[in-house]
Amino acid sequence: MGLRSRILAVAFPAILLSYLLFWAGRGLASPFFPDDMMNLYTAWDRPVWRLFLDLISVWNNDYRALGAILYRIVYEAFGLHPFPYRLLCFGLLILNVWLVYRLALALSGNEYGAWGTALVFAYHPYLSDIYMSTATIYDVACFATFWGAVLVYCHRPSHWGVVGLGLLAMGSKEIALSLPVVLVGLDVVLGRRPAWKIVGGVTAIGLTMAAAKVAAMGRGTVVSEYVPEFSIGTLVRGWEHYWGMLLYERWSQPVLVNGIVLAGLVGIVLVKRAGWARLAAFAFLAIPLPVLLIAPRSFYVYYLPYAAWAMLWGSLAGRFRTPGLALVLVILSLLNWRHRPWAEQWIAQDNWKVTRMVEEFGRLKPIRAGERILVMDDSIPSDDWILLTTLRLARGDRELQVWRIRQLGPPEEKDWDRRVDFKDWRLREIGNDANRNHRP
Repeated sequence: MGLRSRILAVAFPAILLSYLLFWAGRGLASPFFPDDMMNLYTAWDRPVWRLFLDLISVWNNDYRALGAILYRIVYEAFGLHPFPYRLLCFGLLILNVWLVYRLALALSGNEYGAWGTALVFAYHPYLSDIYMSTATIYDVACFATFWGAVLVYCHRPSHWGVVGLGLLAMGSKEIALSLPVVLVGLDVVLGRRPAWKIVGGVTAIGLTMAAAKVAAMGRGTVVSEYVPEFSIGTLVRGWEHYWGMLLYERWSQPVLVNGIVLAGLVGIVLVKRAGWARLAAFAFLAIPLPVLLIAPRSFYVYYLPYAAWAMLWGSLAGRFRTPGLALVLVILSLLNWRHRPWAEQWIAQDNWKVTRMVEEFGRLKPIRAGERILVMDDSIPSDDWILLTTLRLARGDRELQVWRIRQLGPPEEKDWDRRVDFKDWRLREIGNDANRNHRP
């Protein structure tokens, strides 16, 4: 290793980490969002043994078990304090950047290209959910286990750890069902015979989980937004939606642009001389197919295939060595500065709600375990259970009762420990049947 390479090996990781923390670091101080309460309550409401059993019971379609386990571990250790959850998420984010670097290096053998790939991948403003919300821990954990499986398979195709990582990936997010296809694509690019026992094991897990999904759709237990629609129109709509954000635009690209890009990616896949870039182009096209078939969502659902996109452009920057990396750093920083305000507009809508509930109701000292609270009026949507889940989690009390008249109508019971009003997200205690002299 030459002197310049040694300097790069020391300096660039520090530059990369600084770059990530500069643009995404405020996510470390991010509070809980409403989705966190739903996810965390689901994990907390199940016995610990059930969480781990569900992870290996691949026919179980109830929820994403790996993310639930991570939520539960942090909750049991730290309770309802957001910072430890953010530390876990950022630890996984840093791990994912390292995985992308190692995979790009293993495939291309070009260290500059690998660092360029890691730089492109490290931050994208329209992936703001990934950096700001703990609710995307499913996507972050799925990425680590999915690309971890690909990296292990690249070096040791007969290693059964690939199957284990595949199980974890699919137990974190459904998009990981594409893993066996990517593994076979890697074998094609490397010109070797697939390790069919390993690929078969991963495929068996994927098919079982897919069958469970289909069965759940038949029973009508899957939210309509997640039911796929198999049509060319749906694919085109999804591609245009995500492609616009990928290219730092807030609107869909013209059909001609989409056609040119698709043709270019398919061309890279088909041309053998394209080398390992064929895998990146193929993975970028294949991985998001399950996402393209459902209702469009935020760009965070493209976090997994975004690694393949980063490999394509990072390898190109690596051809120009240090000047190329410096140029990419400048261009990306300018794009981030321009687009981050737009990409983070959603944060102000929800980032205060959980904190407000915990603070307001925290003024009420619990009267007893299983306390019964009657909410006379509130500003929460009638179909939302966030108040109940948040208060149970905050107190660690599974028996706490919260009856919202706006949601459930007037109760038949007359005896309530507390009567409160939560209009405009501000708490006012109206009465206390258990102790009339009690005050918060």
